[in-house]
Amino acid sequence: MANGSLATLSVTLGSNPEISRHRFCFSNLTAESNTDPYANSEDPWTFSGDTPEANQHIFSALARFNTTPSGFEGLFTQFSDALRTGGKPPITLEDARSIFQTITAMYYSAQTRQVVELPLHANHPKYTGWLPSITSLNPAAVL
Repeated sequence: MANGSLATLSVTLGSNPEISRHRFCFSNLTAESNTDPYANSEDPWTFSGDTPEANQHIFSALARFNTTPSGFEGLFTQFSDALRTGGKPPITLEDARSIFQTITAMYYSAQTRQVVELPLHANHPKYTGWLPSITSLNPAAVL
């Protein structure tokens, strides 16, 4: 990652059952989301320490945690707060571009079985969209 951290992204586009999951592994702590493919950032989450002391710190921190709105309500609350205070929005256009480029690279790699390097450049075949060109469609598959 740009900040020096490491990430592993594992993507299966044809999984049955369809799931999504976030799993963050740190020194002394692993945090794992639920597996609902369209609400996996929502509760419940599982937090595990690697020692009883770490678990106690986690449970203590969670007891003090104040929940805020999530989903679209939470996102727009954060945008509103940023506009009111002049603070940083919860996601920037640069963040969104990075996310969409990563997803685009995953789809393209799956379609072509090629390694894709980021960032994508304007001449990349999928830079302006993921839909296949009409000429690349198999006529038998369209019927």
